[in-house]
Amino acid sequence: MGSKIELIDLVTVESMTFMSDGSVPTTVGQRNGPLAGPVYYWEFVSGRLRITTDDKQLYDEFTLISRDAETMKVRRHNGQVACFKVLLAGQWLSVAEKTRLKQIALDAAASPAMLEKFKVERISTEPIKLDEQRIDYRFVDRTKFAQVDVLIPSGGRVGWHTCFIGVTIARGTYDVVSMRESFWP
Repeated sequence: MGSKIELIDLVTVESMTFMSDGSVPTTVGQRNGPLAGPVYYWEFVSGRLRITTDDKQLYDEFTLISRDAETMKVRRHNGQVACFKVLLAGQWLSVAEKTRLKQIALDAAASPAMLEKFKVERISTEPIKLDEQRIDYRFVDRTKFAQVDVLIPSGGRVGWHTCFIGVTIARGTYDVVSMRESFWP
């Protein structure tokens, strides 16, 4: 399948990727807190999506309440209602793709030649100090999903705002399309 769902919640993190082999790599935990990455298994039983451990112990079971192009609302096996964002294949980044995008972006951001090529205008007077641990990934266009902005904290500040080097990379070819320095609001 290759579809992925992400819980819409301000505190709890829960994302599941439904693979064609029946596995469900999952990320669970708290935002800004510890996360775990168990692998479960999925199947449909009596019209419900059942998610189990490898020894068939129930993790959760979803009964569909409503669905549109971007979200689905389900009733969990414990009776609670949850809303998930639905991402189809190609609308999310795999670990392997993130790893490759990260390396390309770091190489570009650390290269004086690339900064010159894209005429990156510095907005901070502090020297660039790339933070590999807090990189963010964003799709440039959420209808085509063809380019990814890789945002790398660059060590500078504008007022209270942290600066980043943004490297836009084409998916598939992994070409660097543009670069800029900006800051998070």
